[in-house]
Amino acid sequence: MKRTLYFDEDSDARFYQFEAGTMTKFDLDAILENLSKTSVGVYIVGVNAQIANFRNSVFQSYLDGFDIRLGPYQPALRGDARHWSFRRRANMAVLEAQGIDSNAYLLSGARGLGMGAWIDVRMNDMHNGHDENSQIHTDFWRDHPELRIPGNIPCENGFDYSHACIRDMYADFIVEAFEKYKPDNVLLDWMRWPAHLPRETGPERAHLITDMLKKLRDRLGQPFACRVPVTPESALKLGLDVKSWVEAGVLSHLFVGNFGCGGNFDVPVERWRTIVGKLPVIVTLEEGWRREVKYRGAVITPEDARGLAAGAYWSGADGLQVFNCMKMLRPPLSSDLLKKSADPSEQLGYIAKGRQIFNEVQDPDIVTSRPRRVHPGWDDCEIYLGDLDQCNRIPGYYENWLRTHKLPRGVFPASGETVWRLRIGKAPSGDARLFTDAEGKILVNGHETCGPEPILVPHAWLRDGVTEVKTFSKVTHLYMEL
Repeated sequence: MKRTLYFDEDSDARFYQFEAGTMTKFDLDAILENLSKTSVGVYIVGVNAQIANFRNSVFQSYLDGFDIRLGPYQPALRGDARHWSFRRRANMAVLEAQGIDSNAYLLSGARGLGMGAWIDVRMNDMHNGHDENSQIHTDFWRDHPELRIPGNIPCENGFDYSHACIRDMYADFIVEAFEKYKPDNVLLDWMRWPAHLPRETGPERAHLITDMLKKLRDRLGQPFACRVPVTPESALKLGLDVKSWVEAGVLSHLFVGNFGCGGNFDVPVERWRTIVGKLPVIVTLEEGWRREVKYRGAVITPEDARGLAAGAYWSGADGLQVFNCMKMLRPPLSSDLLKKSADPSEQLGYIAKGRQIFNEVQDPDIVTSRPRRVHPGWDDCEIYLGDLDQCNRIPGYYENWLRTHKLPRGVFPASGETVWRLRIGKAPSGDARLFTDAEGKILVNGHETCGPEPILVPHAWLRDGVTEVKTFSKVTHLYMEL
């Protein structure tokens, strides 16, 4: 049986692809045209980061205080004169002048294509958490440091949900957006960004967030979806007590995935199933995935997407959330961007790859019958968000951090005896190939083999579900092709 594919359209990406102040409804139509050529079942339209992309009575919007006539050098942009920064607000403004609300337009277009139409609310977005002056922070955030998570740790310095006024503010915004757009459902994204309470207080203060969600459910008149970390333990560490949400009847769907390290190939859906029962569990599929704590990312291929989907479906997932893949629905780059960016063939290549992925990964038969690639997965919420940010942004921080911290399971590089989990899903009918730079003895489900890569893995060694590969030397990469 085919699964549901949920496409998550963030609040900003739709505005970057066109020269500042030139957008019309035809540009939104181009996004919908590309969407129509996919098997997406639910289109989720983002309405905010820290700042909202529509005028409202609760959150500051990108249009508040912005004057397109002043160009990129104006107070609303706080000295940020980069082309993309001005382009975002300018295109919002010119659409508004034409009487077009892009959120409403895309939601209506998705319904016209026979898709579900949801909105997405980010519950604590902290892009540029290290830069107090950044134009993507609200004035309210800047003016009220006492309402932020204590410690002022970059990217872990969003609003502190210990404060009733913060819980009420987000609830009021969600209700206003729900009443304005009348979506089929709302996705509350607790992974943008995964810090809502002071460190070490998540379990003891989780009831505050649960109580907020109970009141929100009553105000909306229906349950809603939430996105949380890969494991129940990581969720509770953040104050996200999914078990209590289920008991309270606030949850309609559970979305699970990483924060910023891309798609996770080893999501324990079966563990979540014991908590949420028959509620739909959706695994996040991202544009890329990361091998290490310190950034070394890879762009997802159709083979990778099929591998992630095969493992998720075998584990009981009801669908996939396509996240941060907006570029794969964008029309070719505008002439303005071409002067500073890629040629049109690159963007057309992204669209072609996106269409292939979005027309395959909802079908368990396709993802298990065509070539697929499976990587180890790791839970990036095992590392505090501020540390993860600074490991990648500050030279030398990662090396110092390693002296006192243990890397999560599944992270490269590793040395000594290490067990790698490859959630392959349904075992293939033929042999597989293992790629790794590990030296010496390697055990695949207890069977001994060795390099050099590629290493033939006989079909008889494989089994449905998780394949375990044990290595005994330094490893900087390891994956399996089936």
